[in-house]
Amino acid sequence: MEDRSSSSWYGFAVEVSPDEVLEELRSIATRLEDLPPESPDRTDLLQRRDELRMIAQQAADAARNPANLRSELEHLRSRLEDLESDKVVVPSWQVTMTRGGRLSLIDPVADAARINDAIDEGSAPDRAAIEARISHLEEVLGE
Repeated sequence: MEDRSSSSWYGFAVEVSPDEVLEELRSIATRLEDLPPESPDRTDLLQRRDELRMIAQQAADAARNPANLRSELEHLRSRLEDLESDKVVVPSWQVTMTRGGRLSLIDPVADAARINDAIDEGSAPDRAAIEARISHLEEVLGE
């Protein structure tokens, strides 16, 4: 029995097989190469490509062993924890001694906030991708 995934293109529900997804992705790649960068058709093609990639990922996840999906989920959660552990935490004694930086030439709270903001900015794309994947895996696993 052939696996078919549901998709929608211009609002219509369509059943798409994995082979059809792959074929359409190849076609889109070729068409994108042939289009000039400013072409208005690129937006629709890129949107369809993203939709097909999502369909392919969902089909692949549905066929994977749930234990492997849980392992990936735990790994991604660990990655988020690692991103958080990179942040600077001002010890409470230092905050208390300087009254939040007010009684010090150097404001440890403000310095930590600037560093943490830079870390958040630098890791935002990774964090967003990880959080999206976690959400998808939780959905697949019914968690």
